[in-house]
Amino acid sequence: MIRFGTWILLLIIVSCGEQRDTNRSQSTFSFPAGKKWVSFSEIVTPVDTTILEATPNSIVGTISEIKVTPAGLVVADNRYAKKIFLFRPSGEFIRTIGKSGSGPGEYRYITSVQIDSEGRIYVLDNTLNKIIGFDASGQFRQELNYATLGIYPACFCLLENPDIHILFYNPESGLTEISGDAPVILTDLQGDKLTFLRSIGKKEPLLSRLPFSFQAFAYSPNQKTIWLAEIFGLGLAVYTLAGELEREIRDACEVLPEPHIHSRHFEKFNRLSESLDTYYTFTRFRHLIMTKDYVLALYFSPDYRHILIFNHHGDLLLATRDKKDTLPNWFYASEGNDLFSYEHSPETDQALDYLTNPFLIRYRINNDISIP
Repeated sequence: MIRFGTWILLLIIVSCGEQRDTNRSQSTFSFPAGKKWVSFSEIVTPVDTTILEATPNSIVGTISEIKVTPAGLVVADNRYAKKIFLFRPSGEFIRTIGKSGSGPGEYRYITSVQIDSEGRIYVLDNTLNKIIGFDASGQFRQELNYATLGIYPACFCLLENPDIHILFYNPESGLTEISGDAPVILTDLQGDKLTFLRSIGKKEPLLSRLPFSFQAFAYSPNQKTIWLAEIFGLGLAVYTLAGELEREIRDACEVLPEPHIHSRHFEKFNRLSESLDTYYTFTRFRHLIMTKDYVLALYFSPDYRHILIFNHHGDLLLATRDKKDTLPNWFYASEGNDLFSYEHSPETDQALDYLTNPFLIRYRINNDISIP
């Protein structure tokens, strides 16, 4: 059971300089020998803990999404409960959102959840090829079918300025003529209709080793750019909404261990039936997290959890490394520069036998992150 109070604090001051050309297309970093890492616990401050109320209708097994809305906390469990819950900020249970099924307002698999500027909730179900829209209180509003796009998205994000556009992250690219080899699809939303606008991203020159990591995708509203990470390489790419490669980041990633996947798992890599325990043993980029000021690239190996922390321009600020059993498997962006993680009570060791709900731990990334 993860306990942040037991972290071994290994503080090693990072000393690195950056040289970059004027068009910001290539990142170059220098890490002096022995001065690569800090512990993640050194750059965050615990803010508060929220216990999610456990009722017969609100038992959460594992958390796949946490989103902050004006109405409270949207918590999704796509593995055990297979439900979406709405809790007050205090943790009091309010209601479930939608239900399991294939009809209007129903989902078979909760692939991804997003919230718009008015607090409305959008749920992506890539088994039913649709996005389900709910109002801020969790009442069903609309459904958006994207079957004609011929994609199998792992996640998505909303763009509002002022019209709504939806970015689909499609790691299994190359399935149709529409998506081609591009991992990102930009669409326009008018009423209940999604219209294809353009594909973004290429196999070359950076992201040449398909498939891409399922969650290694993020959108920066600050810069209006899309971040992608290789899964079998040590590279990050930053694209504009026009589809142009604005920056590739490689040198900053050379501090990480080489990506690795056991050969017997390679052909099954993208299958939903693949064991999550096996999936998580890969040495690879696992997740990109966008906060107000930072972009966090989480890179997991069998023994360590690494996080590269960039500003929104793509400049590396810090690199962290912690033993895998001292850091959560997942973080979720909250408001500002806050992050959520979650834990279960020590008394609940088996996921299927949870009697109490997890509690959320909120951390704030320190504001003084910079290259020493």
